[in-house]
Formats: sequence, structure tokens, C-alpha cells
Amino acid sequence: MTSPSPFSDSGIIRFVRHQRELRGWNLTRTAVEANLTQAEVSRLESGTRKPTMRVCLGLAEAFSASDKPEYGMDRLERFEDWVTLLVILGQRARTASRRMREAAQADA
Repeated sequence: MTSPSPFSDSGIIRFVRHQRELRGWNLTRTAVEANLTQAEVSRLESGTRKPTMRVCLGLAEAFSASDKPEYGMDRLERFEDWVTLLVILGQRARTASRRMREAAQADA
């Protein structure tokens, strides 16, 4: 029996998939736009890859470049907002992963 991914509860999987689908992008297009491999995007969405800073920055660049300018924000401001959001989601995922490891060790 496999254990559930700690990333599935962190929100990053749902968030990235939602943003990708909102833009009408498939995994390949998302990977190209984010300067990642299709496998990296797929693993992130399946919960088998930790959201590293490189992945978060790539996704932030891709999503901010495709955003429509709103509220007078320029592209740099939108990029900074995306970085902040994705890093927070990534931190939550890493914290969940650490807690699962600690719980497993305590049970052993």
C-alpha cells in the first residue's frame, strides 16, 4: 500500500492544475512556458515531486507572463506576486512532508 502524497493536501497540486487548465494549457505547454520538463510538471501535479524554488520560479514566470494586466500592476509586480504565492504553497508542502516523516518515525 502506498502512502498518500503530502503535497496533495498542501493545495499546490490543485492550484497549479487549476492555473494550467484556466489557460487551456496541457502539460507540455506548461513545461515549455515554465522552462521545465513535462515530467517535472507531471510529477508536481501527481504529488511525487517537491515544489522546489526553481520549479516555483518557472511557474511564476509562465503564469505572470500569461496574466492579463489588472489593477495597474506591471509584469514584474505580477511575477513577484506569483513567486510569493507559489513559494508559500511550496513551504506548506515541505512542512506537510516533514510532519508525515516525523509521524511515521514516531509510530515506528
